Amino acid sequence: MRPTLTEGEILRLALAAALLGIGIGIFYDLFRVIRIFRKKGKMGRIMALADHILCFFEDIIFFLVLTVANALMLSAYGAGTTRLEAPIIELIFFLLWHFTVGKLTVKCAYKAKALALRLIGYIILPIKKINSRTRKRRFDKRLRKYSHREKERLKRDFRKV
Repeated sequence: MRPTLTEGEILRLALAAALLGIGIGIFYDLFRVIRIFRKKGKMGRIMALADHILCFFEDIIFFLVLTVANALMLSAYGAGTTRLEAPIIELIFFLLWHFTVGKLTVKCAYKAKALALRLIGYIILPIKKINSRTRKRRFDKRLRKYSHREKERLKRDFRKV
């Protein structure tokens, strides 16, 4: 026989489930933002594998925290029984968070990443220019000893790099 809860206990359970759903949404967005900032354009095989392994462990951590949070919430507010209302309310509030504030969070994270990359580009640009000038000078010194045809081939290869 399933114990019944009073109206006040059901309300507390619903509020706890709603807050837990929002908390899960925030925690999920935290991992999404970490993944956005961690993504790189072209990665080598080893770096891509390391990224997948890190993503795997992040998912495990997320689901472990989710499970523990659900167990604690149900034991504190569910009167010792698993109530079907709690996970449904959690899911509803998680989805509300995900499709409203979560989307805004991801947009802001992409814009912050673009801004950070742009600022880093402004810092690194003078260093790149100095490096390319010295590289070109060294290349021109080596180029003097080749014929015209070999020079053109080497210049084409140099531009590809």
